[in-house]
This record gives sequence, structure tokens and C-alpha cells, in this order.
Amino acid sequence: MLAAGGVQAAGRWDDVARWAGIDPVPRPTDADRALLAEAAEDQAALVALASGGDPALLALLSEQLDALGGSATGASPSTAPLSVALAASAELRTNQALEADSPDLARTLGSIAVGLRVLAGTTA
Repeated sequence: MLAAGGVQAAGRWDDVARWAGIDPVPRPTDADRALLAEAAEDQAALVALASGGDPALLALLSEQLDALGGSATGASPSTAPLSVALAASAELRTNQALEADSPDLARTLGSIAVGLRVLAGTTA
């Protein structure tokens, strides 16, 4: 029992798991959880703004929201024009990707940022 406490205190569980042939899955940091929640909330606002418009655009934004684990239920739409809101969200996602600790989260946010930037350029 004392040895397990020492391993935990030293933060070496990942090394022990790898030695045993297990690929450990890192836990998200509090900062990454906050980034993800912020991104999902902003994405939900985009979905709310796009609802009632182009179904293809709504489907893309909804798919991005799903990737963030969010829900559009009860989201308040932005008051900005759609193209402006998309561009602002693209910039926000880019900054969030740069701040992310997890490489997987950074890739997801970066990918969404690129998609939003493209959509902003094609939406009038």
C-alpha cells in the first residue's frame, strides 16, 4: 500500500501503466475543460443564430458543436450578422487552440477554427 502511495505521489502512474502494457489516457486539465466549455457555449450561440437559415450551414455548425460535446438547447444567438459572428468565433477558436494543453483538443479547436473561417468567407 505504501508503494502505491509513493508511485501516486511521484506522479508515476502513467509510467507504471506503460510498463504493464497499458496505454494511459491523460485526464483533461481544468484549463482545457474551461476552454472546451467556452468553445461549446460560443458554438451553441452560432447554431442558434444559423437556425432557420441554410440547412447545410446549420448541419456543419451542429456537427462542430457535437465535436465539442455541447448542446444548442437554450443557447442565445449572437446579435451580430452571421458572417461577423462566424469570423469572431473562428478567431476565438484559434486562440483557444493555441491555449489548449491537450494536443487532441488543440487539433479539434484548430480544425473548427479553419472551418468557421471558411464559412465566414462564404456567408454574406
